Amino acid sequence: MQAEHWLAMPEQIRKQLAKWQENPETARLLTVDFLTQYTGERVFGFTVTNPDVPRSDKTAIWVSVPHAHEPAGTAACMNAIHQLLTGTDLAGKATGRDIRTILDTCLVTFLPDANPGGRCWAPVLWWDGTKYTNDEFWQWMRGVDPETGGMWQRVDRWRLSETTPRRRGIVYEQLNADEFVEPNRDSGSSFLRLFHQLDERYRYECFLDLHQTEFESSSFNCTHLLPIDFDRRTASQQEQVIQLTENVRLAWVALGDLARPEPAARSFPYSGDADTVKWFRSTWGEIDTRMPRLTVEVQNNSTTTPPEAQLQLSETAIWTILETFANARVGGNIQVY
Repeated sequence: MQAEHWLAMPEQIRKQLAKWQENPETARLLTVDFLTQYTGERVFGFTVTNPDVPRSDKTAIWVSVPHAHEPAGTAACMNAIHQLLTGTDLAGKATGRDIRTILDTCLVTFLPDANPGGRCWAPVLWWDGTKYTNDEFWQWMRGVDPETGGMWQRVDRWRLSETTPRRRGIVYEQLNADEFVEPNRDSGSSFLRLFHQLDERYRYECFLDLHQTEFESSSFNCTHLLPIDFDRRTASQQEQVIQLTENVRLAWVALGDLARPEPAARSFPYSGDADTVKWFRSTWGEIDTRMPRLTVEVQNNSTTTPPEAQLQLSETAIWTILETFANARVGGNIQVY
């Protein structure tokens, strides 16, 4: 994998944004919003669409990467944005996608990196299993426990004034001099604040979250997680989520040996933890009631899924969702919650 085609660090994203904005043709298709973190890094929302087509004739889709230790989704977003804007990928190869139809029928907001302040601390551009064991990787993710020397705890929000890990985990966003949050578990995060800000403007109809996990002791390297309280959704809502996840799974299968998808989406993995369920219901309840929210998981920090595979699996999920809604618009068979 060539580093110049894997844009995941904040500086890389800023440089690529400058190139897009310098070109009148690409700038016309791109709207840029951002929030500035306490650390000074900007959390960007890149909205790509044909501005000549009314919003009422398009499906609004949100695509995001909440976690700083999961960079493949960021690289996939940046490559997808470049193809939508230019017709070629970051390596200069023609996209092969029906970009015009997607731009005419979809409004897509990408949040490639919800926590650049955390990503800056990552010791590598990607996690490929060659430099760090998973135990070491998890210590970079959550931090180092001052007593055990192992991985520190997972919490939604914590304070330096109350507890201090030996090394802070890059997953946490620093809100101020004292407080830190995990972006997808706290409404005070830049991730969720920017989503709600832009959701008021665009009113999204599908939410795609790109994640990575390690798939330890597993033969699989990609899957979906169903949203919390999936069983409380209406039959039609459940059907739409399952259909979208199945479309992505089949697209992964079409990649051949590169993809090893689980045969069906997993249920919400923390249903036995009352505190975690409470956090997720508070954070995601309204969103999950209103639109299909898809959580993609691609293998991280493993030699069996190298960086180029991580990127392709993540990007395949993006294109599948965009093309599904674009084709539905063209066919006149669009359904939303």
